[in-house]
Amino acid sequence: MIYLTLVLIGAICGFLPFNSFPASIFMGDSGSLFIGFLLSALAMGAGRSITGTAGAAVPIFAFGLPILDVTLAVLRRSLRGHPVFRGDTDHIHTQAFASGPLAP
Repeated sequence: MIYLTLVLIGAICGFLPFNSFPASIFMGDSGSLFIGFLLSALAMGAGRSITGTAGAAVPIFAFGLPILDVTLAVLRRSLRGHPVFRGDTDHIHTQAFASGPLAP
């Protein structure tokens, strides 16, 4: 399990320079779906030896940021009077990269 995880991390880190601004190679759906499949398979394989408390913490860590982002987006749009189901650019990931080292 550790070797597969290290290979996956190495492959993703090796791809990252090509995907930074200005990107010369894009991953696409099949690459991201394959990474998701490998992560879920590795989590299921590692889950056999995890205790109850740690097993409950894994989904909280995995889904905590997306749930926080959705909650903040709904609250922000409701308080501003904007339609809740209309997109905007005020999400956590766009705010983090708007002023970060990868910003254009």
